[in-house]
Amino acid sequence: MKSIIEEALTRAETENQGLTRPTAMASETDEELEKVLRELKTNIVVIGCGGGGSNTIQRMMEEGIKGADMLALNTDAQHLLHIIAGKKLLIGRKRNKGLGAGSIP
Repeated sequence: MKSIIEEALTRAETENQGLTRPTAMASETDEELEKVLRELKTNIVVIGCGGGGSNTIQRMMEEGIKGADMLALNTDAQHLLHIIAGKKLLIGRKRNKGLGAGSIP
């Protein structure tokens, strides 16, 4: 998984470097567009849903994967509390009261 994210980031940088504009049609607008393109950043978000997905996010965090935001999403508040993730989101707070879905999504 780490190599997939690193490959995506490298590919984005390479593709942006290969872009050139025609010299005969250069204008101030083109220069502004080039500046915007240089400032663009690739955003990768990995979302782990439920117990298995949250465990996967934790494993990825433990492996030290960089360059991606890690989000754990679950109905089980206790499980989320023990997960290591960049961001955590408890869903179904009113319906399930943080007790999980009981294997009924």
